[in-house]
Formats: sequence, structure tokens, C-alpha cells
Amino acid sequence: MNNTNNTTLLPVGTILHGTYKIERYLSSGGFGNTYVVTNVQFGETRAIKEFYLKGICQREGDSTTVSVSNSENTVGFNQQCEKFKKEARRLRGLDNPHIVKVYDLFEENCTAYYVMDYVDGENLSTRLARTNTPLSEKTVLNYLNQILDGLQAIHNAGMLHLDIKPANIMVDNNDVVKLIDFGASKQQTSADGVTTTTGVYYTNGYAPIEQIVQSYDKFGPWTDFYALGATLYKLLTNQNPPSLSDIREDSTDDKHIALAIPQVSKKTRQLVVWMINDNRLSRPQSVKDIRVFLNGEANVSVDNKSATKKAKRSIAKIVQTICWSLFATITVLSSAYYGYSKFRQRRLINQLVDNMVEVKGGTLNGVSFNTFYIGKFEVTNEEFHAVMDDRGTDYFIHAQLGIRIESYRSKYNEMMENTKLHHPMIIGRNNVTEFIKQLNKKTGKNFRLPTDREWEIAARGGINSQGYRYAGSDDINRIAWCDDGASLRHTREVGKKYPNELGLYDMTGNVDELCDNVVGDAASDRWSVRGGCARDLPADCLICKRKPLGSDCLVGFRLVLDEKKENRCINVSNRCNNILLRI
Repeated sequence: MNNTNNTTLLPVGTILHGTYKIERYLSSGGFGNTYVVTNVQFGETRAIKEFYLKGICQREGDSTTVSVSNSENTVGFNQQCEKFKKEARRLRGLDNPHIVKVYDLFEENCTAYYVMDYVDGENLSTRLARTNTPLSEKTVLNYLNQILDGLQAIHNAGMLHLDIKPANIMVDNNDVVKLIDFGASKQQTSADGVTTTTGVYYTNGYAPIEQIVQSYDKFGPWTDFYALGATLYKLLTNQNPPSLSDIREDSTDDKHIALAIPQVSKKTRQLVVWMINDNRLSRPQSVKDIRVFLNGEANVSVDNKSATKKAKRSIAKIVQTICWSLFATITVLSSAYYGYSKFRQRRLINQLVDNMVEVKGGTLNGVSFNTFYIGKFEVTNEEFHAVMDDRGTDYFIHAQLGIRIESYRSKYNEMMENTKLHHPMIIGRNNVTEFIKQLNKKTGKNFRLPTDREWEIAARGGINSQGYRYAGSDDINRIAWCDDGASLRHTREVGKKYPNELGLYDMTGNVDELCDNVVGDAASDRWSVRGGCARDLPADCLICKRKPLGSDCLVGFRLVLDEKKENRCINVSNRCNNILLRI
């Protein structure tokens, strides 16, 4: 056992979900406790991870129920618990021998659990501590190939691990490597427990600069490769990886002072130096890059000064370098103009799936409704482009509510110039229909627009409603961007104000949100917009306020995930004094 307070742990013998008996405690992290369990029905040994936030959660006495230490932390706990469950769902979709397999997910004791493989072995941090000696180069390269296989599956799914280190690499009794404890969902709450996107968890020495300073837009496979390089250094030397400042202060061409790795081949040392580069663009960009290098099909120059001298000695090489640089620049610009990398595209599409919030069924103002899922944010320019990119920019036409028609390419260029990637996408009816069609095709799911009634239920906070006039508060400045006298006439980045009771952002203000009220019907009242926009006065942003789709609207949208395809709600009422009743 470690120093974990036993009062935070479930007692041995506890039965979870009527199926899993706790045999012993295994480990703890900032976001959960892990136990070894037995499936009492089949006698199988598994591991089970419990969502339990250090410093936030507690257990009283002999109770197994998890409670939150104070009410201010409730929102943060609930949002992080959703991330925990999404991590489990994502992992369950991965089928790779080098990634821990997830079998089950359930809620109990006022928290969440997921069941996964129990790896009968030890992590590499434990092995190093036990043997007190570095691993052989042959052993490390064997493990590296297995890790790369797992990372390839993770990156192909649009995911990142974000916490690769020896402690998160398990090796079973057959010398098979499995990656555990994914850090992709490890986002920390702020001090007041409200903001939950202030930081991604990382381990000193294994995190690159973009992760330390929280530059989310610069995350990519290269972020994991830095951590992997630091891990290789640790395994080959049994020394902690150098800090970023140590690496930067090493003025040698090949960083042999900061990254001294004796008794390994030149090739392996080059690989480590290549990975542990403070410039993300100078690291490997894909698993393929690393495998090509390991197979001897390409070389990596770690001696920049020497390379420069050689270039100066050859006019032909200089010309060649310039030509290739121009080609690369054109290629990069073209990619930025016409679309994202496949990895980033997958990540953004997965982001749309992950950001769905459950609106639990119940009764609000005397009206019953079923459970449904709605987007936490409005769909952004970046997400819209990621989904529509491979349709071709000339194919897709942006029509701004009949006022003017401009090409999607022009619209995207304008958006890039004004750094509005994270602003809500301004759309027309045809645009959103094609977008949803493509999104459903790419994900295999059934996304759609919310109905007017679903939108209002979600805006009011569902069964958690506090009866506010606006979505989340009676103080509109707390939760909305709107024209409050400061002549705000343009959109703002999503998620920068406070959410409502369900953790939904910007349901009031920023952009009008398009609702589709009927299925397969051309009724004149089919389309409506809700919530008000940046151009509207507060009186036009009331939850109960509804506008017809028209030329004065600044229209965006958020999605509903219709898992059972039976949750459609129709309403055309204009009443403000009660929730909409017509179904």
C-alpha cells in the first residue's frame, strides 16, 4: 500500500454492480482509485477504476457513497465525471493488444466506475525501482515497437494519451506491453470548482512545452512522442529525464550533455534526441516517421550546425533546400486552406461526440420529457470545417440567410484571418442539413437539430432548473454575449461565460440557435431560432423568446444525439409563462 488514506478507499469484499467483488486496492491517481476485482458470476479477475477526485471527494464513516466536499465543487465534479465516462467509452472502442481493454461502465455510490483488463505483471517504473538498473537496449526497443503499435491505434482514433511514462506502461508475465491510465481526459477544476478546462494533467520531465503552457491547439501525436522519448531516456539510463530548461541550455549540437545515454547505439540515441525536442515541429509527426527511421529508410539530423556547414558548401543543396521549403510551405498553406490533417479532423469530429451532455428525463413545470443528449457548445467554425472538409470547398456554398451568397472557401478564409476558429459557425438551413448528413456518415451516429421544445428544456436546466429567465442566471452578463449597450455586434469564442444548470454554454446570446420542429414536414413554422444573439438586447434573449428564421438573425446551431430515434418533440406555442406543452 502507499500513503493513500484508507478512508477514501472501498473496503475489501465490497460488491459493485452486483457483480464485481473487490479483492484488493491497486493504485490511486488524481482522478480515481483502482482495485483488483473478481467477477462473481464467471470467476474472472479484472481491474476496476472508480472516479474519485482527490481533495474534492470524501466518504463518511463506513459508507461506500461518494460525496462532494462542498457545493461549489459539485459542477466541477459532475463535468469531470462525464469526462471519466467518455474516456471509458472511447477506450472500449479500441481493440489493440497493447491498450488496456475496457469491458463495462456503470454508475453507483454517486460516482462512476469502469471495468478493464487486469494486467498480471508490473509497470516499468516499478521494475526500474526493483532492479535499480537500466533496461537493455534490446529490451527497450522491443517494448518501443509494442508501444508504437498501441499509439498508432490511439492516434488513428483521433485520441492522444498525454501521460506516457514508465508508470503507465504495464508489462505482463509474457513480456507484452499494455498502455494504461490515459491522460486525455485529465482536466483539472479551478479553485472555485466551476471552470473545468483550465489545465491538462501532466508529469514533469515527460511533458513538452505545449502541454506545460496548455496550448491545446498545438497538441498532436508529437506531444505523445516527446513523452515517449523521455520514457526511453528513463528506461535506458534509470535517470529522470532532463527538464526543458536543461535541454535548452545545452548548446551542443546533439544535446549530449543534457541527454547523455551511454552504451547505446548511435541510432537509438538519435531517436531519443529527435523525440525530446522543445520544438514540436522538429519531432516525429507520426508513428510512421518513427518506424521509417527504425527501419533504416531515413536519417535524422541532430547536428544542426554541421548540417548548415554542409549546405553552405553546396550551391545545389541550397537550391534544393529552398525548393523543398517552398514546396512544403505551399503544402502547409494548402492544408490549412483546404483542410486539416486526418488526425486533427478525427479529433475534432470525436470532440463533437464527446461534448454531448445528458438531459435526464423527468418533469419540468408539469410537462414530462424523455432523456436526450445535447451539445455542450454551439458547433464552431473549426468543427464545421473538419466535418465538411472532404466535401470540397467549391462544392459547399455558404448562404447567409438569403442576404448574400458567398463561397465556403471565402468564408473559411475570412474566418482564418480573423482567428474565429472557436467562434460558433454562422449557417443557413441547407448548410446545417448537409453538415449533419456528413457528420452522421463519418460517425455512424444519428445527430440532428434540437426541436424547439428540447432546446427550451435544456436551456431551462431540465430537472435541475432553478427557474432563471436566461440560460443559467438572471444576470445576463454572467452567462451571455449580447448587445447590452456596449454595441456588441459580433460573435465570441464559445464557452467563455458561465454555463447553465446542466453545464451547457452560450444557450443565451452569442448566436441564435436553429431548431427543427417537425420530421419530414414542410410546415411554415418548422424552423425557429432560440436564445438570442450578440446583436440582440437582453429582452430578446429570454429563454421563452422565440423568433422565426429571418434575415435579422445571426444563426448558429448545436446538436442533439438521437440514440433511439424516437425523441422528437414538436411545439409551436409562443407562451412565456410556462414551458411549451404541445407535443
